[in-house]
Amino acid sequence: MKFRVLLLVAGLVLLCANLAVAAPVSSCTGDFSSNGGVCNFYESSDGDFIDISLNTPFVVTGTGNILDPDGSISDQLNWYLSADGNVHVQLLSEGFLVPGNFGTLATEDANGFASYDVGNIYNVYSAVPEPGTMMLLGTGLIGAIGAVRRRLL
Repeated sequence: MKFRVLLLVAGLVLLCANLAVAAPVSSCTGDFSSNGGVCNFYESSDGDFIDISLNTPFVVTGTGNILDPDGSISDQLNWYLSADGNVHVQLLSEGFLVPGNFGTLATEDANGFASYDVGNIYNVYSAVPEPGTMMLLGTGLIGAIGAVRRRLL
């Protein structure tokens, strides 16, 4: 009985630790008017529309595609002049893609990372579950199903 309680407590601690880890926040820093800026976009697994100001009007506007390793369109980066007088950059992913014939900026690698470097650097990190996380989830579900089954039978 003590071993079961210990396993239950350990499982709850792991679950809380996993939930407490905060996801990274997309951001842009540096001077984009002199090619000294870096943007890091962190995409969630269910698609995103992220809009960030570059705090300068002196950046070229337009749209470009980021491709999956198989060649299909995964995401888009869109630079536009906003009403606030600054150029904003948007990461558009599943569900938000703009139809049209745009050039290819980058191709994601197997880990879901793509980088577009034109003096200013635009990095896109797609959400790819780690195998260890999936194993923990799977073993936790199997354990929970086993415990429920044992109580019902």
